[in-house]
Amino acid sequence: MIDGKYLSYILRHAPSVANVELDGNGYVAVDKLIDGIKQTGRDVDLTDLERIVAHDGKHRFSFNEDHTKIRANYGHSVAVDLQLQAIAPPAFLYHGTANKFLERIATEGIKKQSRNFVHLSDDPQMALAVGARHGRAEVLNVVAREMHDDGFSFYLSESGVWLTEFVPSRYIFQTDEAMSDDCKVLPFEMSRLETKRTGVNGTIWVYDTGKPIEPSRYRIIYEHADARFFVYFGGVFPVVQGQSALVPSLSRVVKWIGQNKNILLKLYSGDGCDIVEFFREMQPVLTH
Repeated sequence: MIDGKYLSYILRHAPSVANVELDGNGYVAVDKLIDGIKQTGRDVDLTDLERIVAHDGKHRFSFNEDHTKIRANYGHSVAVDLQLQAIAPPAFLYHGTANKFLERIATEGIKKQSRNFVHLSDDPQMALAVGARHGRAEVLNVVAREMHDDGFSFYLSESGVWLTEFVPSRYIFQTDEAMSDDCKVLPFEMSRLETKRTGVNGTIWVYDTGKPIEPSRYRIIYEHADARFFVYFGGVFPVVQGQSALVPSLSRVVKWIGQNKNILLKLYSGDGCDIVEFFREMQPVLTH
């Protein structure tokens, strides 16, 4: 008897284990696969394969229409053409990883490693489960639609897994959607920063709350008041707290906040800094 893990190993990485070859689209003939697996001393038949495919919670496999061929839907380390069509992704996708990999990802981005694609999910809980396989799990938010608009290609596998070749670290954040009371306090002073001054498409509203704030926490409104959010720079990745899903250029906004964090802290802490000084010292985001 075989299980999904063993079948995945053959169809994604090592077809030679069962003495079979994948065709150009990743399929292998079911009869040849069964014979090959039996030669390894394992008992298997078509019913076993159909059971594995039907009950696999990750939707890793699929048959052709008459069940004469089978393939893995994603996750290959061998060269195959899954005949995927590039499509626009949702605004945010999620990547689960172990905490121990965060610093490397912050420097190098999310790489496909030995696989053909980076795997992303539209479900943060699914991403968390994937990351937990390698240690204490973290969920990274990827601003996928912004990546797509910047020229990166995305594909959706038959199993619902989103695929792309690489995710640069500038598109990666962590989020905390809980809104604190401070975020709902009416502003003491507000200034409007247009694109030509910030390098960020759209309008940034900078709020001076008129009272000291927690270090590395900034209150920003982007585009309109409904997109109110905080940004924290306390860990490996910036953390966005608030209604970030409404922000169409989140990575650029956060980059702008990061490079101006000293003057923002000075403004928000009431440390002798006013809006005029802020305008003078604020630096725009350079295009990339």
